[in-house]
This record gives sequence, structure tokens and C-alpha cells, in this order.
Amino acid sequence: MKRLKIKVYCNGVKKSDLPQILNLLGQLSTSTFAKNRKIIQEISHWREVMKKSFLINVRDMKKEGNPIVGMATLIPHIQSLGRFGNIQDVIVDEQYRGCGVGAMLWKEIVKISKENNFSRVDLTSSKPKAQKWYKKLGFEEHKTKFFRKNL
Repeated sequence: MKRLKIKVYCNGVKKSDLPQILNLLGQLSTSTFAKNRKIIQEISHWREVMKKSFLINVRDMKKEGNPIVGMATLIPHIQSLGRFGNIQDVIVDEQYRGCGVGAMLWKEIVKISKENNFSRVDLTSSKPKAQKWYKKLGFEEHKTKFFRKNL
């Protein structure tokens, strides 16, 4: 396991971080990434994301430029049945997997969720290895189907 000096940030993204974010998103989903590349290359897109949600990122403080090595988005939802968070775009750079970066992201998600009085957090995952990790964290698989309509 790598010995890392890492720092966790919430909504601390600047224009110079975009190449790192694009690299991470490319590791997560190549088809969605390719379809939306033009939009996500704009810093205005990320400023909008940070206004409406929590963009959590983990940086390697030992490397020059303190690159982002992991990220997740926590989106607040307030509805008739209460407050909860939806977790999206959880990704740890391939070179940093197994080094505790995912655990740091999870710890920050829990902290922010409790500070905002969320009763639960939800997520979807199509990757078996990630699903196993989520179950280890205490997530329960639900039998409801997820539906999507592209616009």
C-alpha cells in the first residue's frame, strides 16, 4: 500500500483541476463521458455543480500540483418523506485504488450527510467490485428498478 499524504476537500475545484477531473470521469464511464465531454470541460459546469451539491475530492499532497486522486458528488434531496443524499460519480484513480482514498471519500460523505440531517444516502452502481465495497460499508441492495429516459 502506498504511503500517502492526502487532503480531502469539499467544493474546492478550480479551472486548473479540470484535466484531472476529466481523466477520472473517463475511468468511470467512457460512453457517458464521451457524450457529455463538451459540457464537463467548462468550469461553469462545475461551478453550477458546486452550487447545488457537494463535490468531494481527495488530493495527493506529496505530488506536485496536488492532483485529485478521488472524487464523489453528494446531491441533497428534500422531499415529502424527508432529507437524503444521492451519491454520484464515485471514482478513485486507478493508481490509487487500495490506498484508502475511497474510505476517505466515504468518511466525508457521512460527515456532510450528518451535518445536513440526511436520513440516508442512496447510490447506483453497475460495477460488481464497487457493489461489493458498498455492501461492506453497510449499503443494502434494493430490488427496485432504476429507469432512465435520455433527453
